[in-house]
Amino acid sequence: SEILCFLRNAWSKNIFEIEAVDIKKMVNDVLQGVRVRYPHAVFDYEEEDIIVNTSSVAISTALENIFTNAAKYTATGDVISISVSYNDTLTSIYTKAPCTQEACISVIEILNNLETLKRDSRTSIGLQISRTLLDMCGARLAFSYEDGSFTSRIDIPR
Repeated sequence: SEILCFLRNAWSKNIFEIEAVDIKKMVNDVLQGVRVRYPHAVFDYEEEDIIVNTSSVAISTALENIFTNAAKYTATGDVISISVSYNDTLTSIYTKAPCTQEACISVIEILNNLETLKRDSRTSIGLQISRTLLDMCGARLAFSYEDGSFTSRIDIPR
């Protein structure tokens, strides 16, 4: 399903076309699809009206993969929180999902080490594609663990 999502987005427009992207609308659109596939998932989204000039394909592909993985691996009843922050130079989209420290640290080490990521079959091909697409359009994808939550952060230059 991750590859199909990417292909659907890629065929619909030029992957690297830079355009005005309404972050609130994009997050809501992606969440709508994830909620259909994972009805047990509970998302709490702090909406912000932000327009960013970036690749909509790269951002939507990354959000789809992050939200899907969060829904897939979060226990029923746990809340996945999504927030957006911005300043003059950067817009950041944060996704926090409850996770045990042991599980999160292992995943983070794999995802943050590009050489391991290329060789490790345990990692999601969707996250690999997402990171590559974001890198190619100047955005960044990072992961961390703090206070019982696995956090992904997409940083988009403004």
